[in-house]
Amino acid sequence: MAAIHRAPAQAAWEKICHHIDGLAIGSTVATLEKTGVLAKLAAATAPLPLDALATAHGLMRGYVHLAARLLTLQGWVERGGDIPRGNTHILPTASGRAWLGECAAYRTVPAWLAFAQSIAPALAGKAPLAPMPALPEQNSATRVPLQLRGAALAAFMATGTRMGLFTPFGPKPGRRLALADLSAPPEILARLFDLLCLEGWVERSAEDVAFTEEGIAAMAMAPQYFHSASYLATLAAVPELMQGGMATELGRDHTNIETHV
Repeated sequence: MAAIHRAPAQAAWEKICHHIDGLAIGSTVATLEKTGVLAKLAAATAPLPLDALATAHGLMRGYVHLAARLLTLQGWVERGGDIPRGNTHILPTASGRAWLGECAAYRTVPAWLAFAQSIAPALAGKAPLAPMPALPEQNSATRVPLQLRGAALAAFMATGTRMGLFTPFGPKPGRRLALADLSAPPEILARLFDLLCLEGWVERSAEDVAFTEEGIAAMAMAPQYFHSASYLATLAAVPELMQGGMATELGRDHTNIETHV
């Protein structure tokens, strides 16, 4: 009996991990794609030195080395050379070459981050919800679609949990509640629950919604999103940082302060 209930929880957990991965690396990958680094990586037949890549594409050396480590952790590149001294080179792995075939989809990351940042104000009725970007085909051979919508899932699950939005559904799947009875604008909820439909976490009609068994498991795991979702503004500033800009706000006393957490 335990195995029957473990499968939905395992599926939810795997998706949450991919969402958080995507939130963490999405704007970095988008910058590498936009500046041509990933195209050069896709064409490479020999290891590419990171310092030369940074210089050629106008990127900060330290951030390029950090980006290479992130891609290594995803299993998409192999690093070599004298890594402790920063004399590092990279080459795509076999799975990395498959992923590089879909990396143009990361061009939508800035729009996904803008959508994610609009979720909390929209749920509070203080601002409109930004447009949700289009997704690549769901039959993608990689985890790209899950990563792309990671910022939005993190923002909705974290905000919804904190405001008690999901509490009325209870711990058992299948309880249907009218959108009009929940503590947020129904038109906003309809669009956001459509996002959860993509995960298989809810079933929605025109007027009401119910969590699936996997969705109930995801609700219980929603606090995993809290820390990552607090960095939406900083992650949106990654392209500026990688290209040498400053992503901090000048305070009244002329000191740079962060305001994203």
